[in-house]
Amino acid sequence: MTNMNRLGKILKSALLIFFVTGIIASVIIISIFYFLICFTAYAYYAGHTWDQGGATIHMDGIAPTTLMKSYKRLKWVRSIEQLKKGK
Repeated sequence: MTNMNRLGKILKSALLIFFVTGIIASVIIISIFYFLICFTAYAYYAGHTWDQGGATIHMDGIAPTTLMKSYKRLKWVRSIEQLKKGK
């Protein structure tokens, strides 16, 4: 009788460990797939120029042209100031 009780306790703990590890593994697998789906969706939308949602478009497409325009404008203003000082 004590052997059966011992076997029952071992089976209960084994089943508990099995289910707990199964739940943890399924959560990890689901989170990995969720991350992959979100990452591919972001990479897809960020790679298209018609979509303004990706940060790469703002950094690569809009910012350098704006910086160049402001730099040229600043250079132009400085040259006018130097001309005024020279006169």
